[in-house]
Amino acid sequence: MSSTQARRVLHELASGYRSVVPRELRLIDLYLVCLVATAGCLATYGMLAGTFPFNAFLSAMFCCLGSFVITVSLRMQLNPVNQAEDKHRWQQLTPELAYIGWTLCHLVLFLTVVNFIG
Repeated sequence: MSSTQARRVLHELASGYRSVVPRELRLIDLYLVCLVATAGCLATYGMLAGTFPFNAFLSAMFCCLGSFVITVSLRMQLNPVNQAEDKHRWQQLTPELAYIGWTLCHLVLFLTVVNFIG
């Protein structure tokens, strides 16, 4: 596969993603990418420099992974494909209620992380 073919495939993939996925979900996806990058940086730092205050390192990783899971749940709740007529799981859930649940879950997560750091 040549580089021009790879560029064309990536361009088609990106344009298809932009045309199908709503802007709100793209922002959530960008936040998820930032969380994965932060966890990757933390893991790299832990391998190179060590994890001396291990509870702080563990808290940071727990915070990244917990935020990732909570945000994926928010994305699933806001995705219009999941709110179709044949899927009854999130039909009664409004986007405002999903955001409130996301915020409260993050509040509990952050309080747990701060408590674990000590």
